[in-house]
Amino acid sequence: MTISERVYRAILSAYPTGYRREYGELMVQLLRDQLRECGPGRGRIVQLWGRILADVLRTIPAIHLESLTSSGGGMTRKRTRVAVVCSILFAGFGFPLVTSALWAVPGASSFMHAHGRTWPASFIYAIAWWTVVEWLTVVLAVALFLAIMQKLGIRRLSLGAMVAVPIVAAGLTGLRFLSVLQLPLLVERGAMILPLLMGVASAVWAANVGGAKVERCGAGPDRFANSRMKLPKGTRQ
Repeated sequence: MTISERVYRAILSAYPTGYRREYGELMVQLLRDQLRECGPGRGRIVQLWGRILADVLRTIPAIHLESLTSSGGGMTRKRTRVAVVCSILFAGFGFPLVTSALWAVPGASSFMHAHGRTWPASFIYAIAWWTVVEWLTVVLAVALFLAIMQKLGIRRLSLGAMVAVPIVAAGLTGLRFLSVLQLPLLVERGAMILPLLMGVASAVWAANVGGAKVERCGAGPDRFANSRMKLPKGTRQ
């Protein structure tokens, strides 16, 4: 197995299990054929990997969203679509409300402006502040999604919240670096919705798909109680 194939198989693990089971080997075979056509030239291999990465970044979110909205029966699909739309709308309209609510907290203004004139303290403080704001918005949006899906639980909500933190922070950090381009203030503020939507999408997926796996595999009091009930008769508990 070549290094390219190993890397590609690792990338395929980001696709949904059902999609990977059905198309994974075909995609690996296609990669082998493309590598064979490229020959030993490094330039062609680099170009091939550029096309692969662009395709992966485009298709993984789309396939996960399709898998999310097409699972279950007709009523489940409708409920999922409604839940996804409501969570996204809540994130968009709830973001300024959460921001205003946090600004009203005593000490919030001093936290933001304590080191506002020095760098990198101003950079770190700004990233920390907006990460908290967007993360809280994401958590509320995911809670709304799970409530509509009738799956609201601490495990699912916690999983979605944990997944959202690094994604929101990374997105805000990237946008902060882009501020050196001196974009218009309206464009810069509008771009802040991108990490928020990325956080909502990843957290919803983690809470819905990953949360189901955690509930099936996780050991807890309920599972322990069920295992005790299945012991053979006459066995001491």
